[in-house]
Amino acid sequence: MEKDDKMKRRLSWVILTVGLLVVSYQIGKLFRNEPRIVLAHPNLDFGVIPVGVKVRKELVLMNSGDAPLEISGIRTGCGCLEASIGLNSTILPGGQVSVVVSIELEEKAYTQGKVVDLYIFSNDPNNSVRKVVVSARPNLNDQGFPRVIDFGESMELDLPRKRELLRGGNSTEPGGWTVAEFDERTLLVERFSVNERAGFLITLKRTSLIGEVFTKLSFANGTESRSEEVLVTANVLGDFMVSPGMLIVGPTYEANPTFSETVKISRIQKSESPQSSFNVKNIAISNSLKDTIVCSVDSQNTRRMIINNAYGESFSKAFLSPHTFIGAVTFTILSEGGNDIFLNLPVVVVIGKTRVTGL
Repeated sequence: MEKDDKMKRRLSWVILTVGLLVVSYQIGKLFRNEPRIVLAHPNLDFGVIPVGVKVRKELVLMNSGDAPLEISGIRTGCGCLEASIGLNSTILPGGQVSVVVSIELEEKAYTQGKVVDLYIFSNDPNNSVRKVVVSARPNLNDQGFPRVIDFGESMELDLPRKRELLRGGNSTEPGGWTVAEFDERTLLVERFSVNERAGFLITLKRTSLIGEVFTKLSFANGTESRSEEVLVTANVLGDFMVSPGMLIVGPTYEANPTFSETVKISRIQKSESPQSSFNVKNIAISNSLKDTIVCSVDSQNTRRMIINNAYGESFSKAFLSPHTFIGAVTFTILSEGGNDIFLNLPVVVVIGKTRVTGL
């Protein structure tokens, strides 16, 4: 009996000692200086984005602890995802920094989009590896075509650049779709079939054309009597530039039909050498704009171009319904080397119905 009492007393002391240790540990944690990583948003959703375009967002990291938070590394689970914290990887108590996260959806992600894990490593003793779920969905139309294919910004010397448009089927007829129309001056569109991948290979060609590229690519499906249009954009950098790089006019209305816009062509200086001479020897307007605009050289300045409306007597007929004319003005520049350079200026003219006022 006496032996049992001793055992009970010993057990009670053990339980009490363990309890005091736990309590003292918890109290110590309250007064210990530790960093604590906090995310403004635990997940990062890019929403719907264009295919083939690198899109960026910021992820905000905060330190709600009492000691400096050191970000030792960031890793991603896919080559399509990049993250950078810059030079400031230390977050003081109460402070915050932004992590620049960028994602690019390739053609193979047309239908599913992407869900990728991003891992942030820090000296937070309670959360040394923090996971962020990053997601994005492609901008597609009802038939699964991207609304825009953007080649981004490229130097002329870096061309050609290529994009794949996967459509299933085979190299002869990918998914029943064929190429209906495209700008052969800037693009090359070919069918391809590699293993189980088939579709169209779209190439931004290397020509003497520089400036903004803004053109439509049309596809047709004869078996289903359907057609689709994809907008192809790019910015090809060279020795010359036009400002603005893209001209949007309108909406114009029948009550006030006239418009006049001025653009300026200049040569990009690469050194302190004096500005070399050049002349604009020709101006070409695409067929889609020939009955809509006229372009002439400013008599006061041979490098300034004036774009006006060209409707004439048939102008009012354009207002039977709203319409948008999309095309380009191409300036042929004769440089001092004697070579012709073609500078492209996309032009969009929006025509609306007669404006109704006073209702």
